[in-house]
Amino acid sequence: MVKLSSLVWGALAVGHVVSKDIYADKRRISLGTGSDVWMDEAEIHALVRNNQRFRDITDMGPQVERSRASNMSVFPTKVTQQAVVNPLLRQVSDTVPQNVLRNLTSFHNRYYNGDFGRQSSEYLFQT
Repeated sequence: MVKLSSLVWGALAVGHVVSKDIYADKRRISLGTGSDVWMDEAEIHALVRNNQRFRDITDMGPQVERSRASNMSVFPTKVTQQAVVNPLLRQVSDTVPQNVLRNLTSFHNRYYNGDFGRQSSEYLFQT
């Protein structure tokens, strides 16, 4: 059996590992603002140090554009379904959700392999 370190040293000896300046390449970074920026490693490390959220989309290609297009939501500007919703609102009650939560939180725990887990799952199944 060959040790991993032997493989690494062997690769170094025959020149299979090419040293490369990682700061030379730029990556396509999305900052969540809708536009992309090309940044090198130093700039990316600065984002990390500043706790700024980002996503490396260099290797994503066209699916990024499709994803952005599919995430664009169109919200209505005026209420149009009041005739349907208002009668239903009269039937809404908060007692059922309160009772379910009260019963579920009364179990000591809901570990799947214990008695409380079995009892809580039976309760949910019946509800």
